[in-house]
Amino acid sequence: MARRVLVTGGVRSGKSARAESWLAGDGDVVYLATLRADEADEELAGRIARHRARRPDDWRTVQVVGEAPPLPDALRAAGDEAAVLFDGLGAWLADRFDDLDAALDELDAFWRAAGHRRGGPVLVVAEEAGLGLLPSDGASRRWLDALGDARQRLAAEADEVELVVAGRVVPLPAGESASSSPAGEAAPLSPAGEAAPLSSAGEARPPTSGAAAEPWGGPHGAARPDPLRVHGDTAAGAAELDLAVNVHWSGPPEGLRTALVQALEGVDRYPDPASAAATMAARFGRDPSEVLITAGAVDALWLLAFAGGVRRACVVHPQFTEPEAALRTAGVPVHRLSRDPAAEWRLDPAGVPDDADLVVLGNPNNPTGTLDPPDVIASLCRPGRLTVVDEAFMDFVDEPGAGLAHVRDLPGLVVLRTVTKLWSIPGIRAGCLLGPSDLVTRLAAAHRPWPTGTLAHVALAWCAGDEAYRRTVAAEVATARDELQRGLTGIAGVVSWPSAANFVLLRVPHGEAVADALAARGIAVRRSTFPGLSRDHLRVAVRAPGTNRGFLDALSRAVVEAGA
Repeated sequence: MARRVLVTGGVRSGKSARAESWLAGDGDVVYLATLRADEADEELAGRIARHRARRPDDWRTVQVVGEAPPLPDALRAAGDEAAVLFDGLGAWLADRFDDLDAALDELDAFWRAAGHRRGGPVLVVAEEAGLGLLPSDGASRRWLDALGDARQRLAAEADEVELVVAGRVVPLPAGESASSSPAGEAAPLSPAGEAAPLSSAGEARPPTSGAAAEPWGGPHGAARPDPLRVHGDTAAGAAELDLAVNVHWSGPPEGLRTALVQALEGVDRYPDPASAAATMAARFGRDPSEVLITAGAVDALWLLAFAGGVRRACVVHPQFTEPEAALRTAGVPVHRLSRDPAAEWRLDPAGVPDDADLVVLGNPNNPTGTLDPPDVIASLCRPGRLTVVDEAFMDFVDEPGAGLAHVRDLPGLVVLRTVTKLWSIPGIRAGCLLGPSDLVTRLAAAHRPWPTGTLAHVALAWCAGDEAYRRTVAAEVATARDELQRGLTGIAGVVSWPSAANFVLLRVPHGEAVADALAARGIAVRRSTFPGLSRDHLRVAVRAPGTNRGFLDALSRAVVEAGA
């Protein structure tokens, strides 16, 4: 069943931005709007415009005030698969003021219908009115009573209830009435739950993620983590077959294992990345001054967000979500540029705003597997802009000239590389940033002391000299991937796209139900929390041919079960 979430808070508390960030990973979202612009009220018109500008362009907006259809009809029109955001309850009740009893009955019917949906979640944003004095006029008291009654009805059946106070989130236990709460106890402020504060430009920043919680809802009352901070390792859990984490299936090669064991002899000394930087510079034909050793690509992305001097960023979606999470946490306004599935997710440089001084994209892109031509990416580079290309999966591409790690003459080009994927060592955070020497110097000065350890340095050096193994693995993965994709074409309703990496993006009917059916068989796939994708999209890691064939059989059965 779809999850029902109540987000409540005072005026300018950040409640709407919190609800919007809650749905950041849902591709199809219907926004039920309860405010109408009034030419005579410039402040209200500006408020509506700011809210509209915050929302992704692909969200659908439906007015539910005035002569609009009843809420249950609007919910049915949205379709079962779409996520729905109803913002906000107080304005809607004011519009129904002539018959508040009928309005509450309509709201009850809407909430019951929401609980029977099979697809996306339904969120209601409600004003937390009534913390001050009782109004002196009867009309205000009637509206206030109706709003309080409505909030209690919604909270009684909601799967999650959140109170937003000054941009912070207090998760409230769902299903408990005020009379059942222990006297004098208050819900603790969740370290996970920061509501999305607004930047000076009015663009929402999603909350930072928190302590352990299930990525797609979790138990009733659990705080939902920021979708931008959910990754495949969380999805894998204790699954018997992990297709959610996209590292090579065979584990690290024996030679690398031996080198890492031998490196333990040197852990009694502080790590020095100089030799690793020299090795990676030689691998890519760079000067060591153009190489910064990092704890994987994520370390570099967060360093760029906080120390890159960025004023406005453009993130090309769907892609690995940590770049946007880092930028928004750093207070940087983010413009989302969406790839077009009809164009096989290829990059359209024309969509990048001229004033973006940072552009981030993946190549091959995660989760679509798209490999963009170097000249298309090069067209984004210009003085005054950093063009950051995450090439974490480029080692799987055995195509000369596909990557940009060797390129030194494009202004502002920054390339991120890592050895964790092909060599199967995600537990050793080992990667590097390749870029202009002045940028590397500035970022190194902002980096924390000893950000990478001896084992990472040894791993980078060993993998840099292991070209024969890299090419062997790239060829094995390409063969297994081609076989997997041929098998997918035989499953009714399943769509997949060409991939240059060690994973494949799928769209399946009833995606959540299919993922649940696979999980019941002990198979974990990467569900979508990627902006620009729907809950029908799943990412599947390429495994050995026999494993892939077993997965295809399980997927075929799961699709039939989900549609039954």
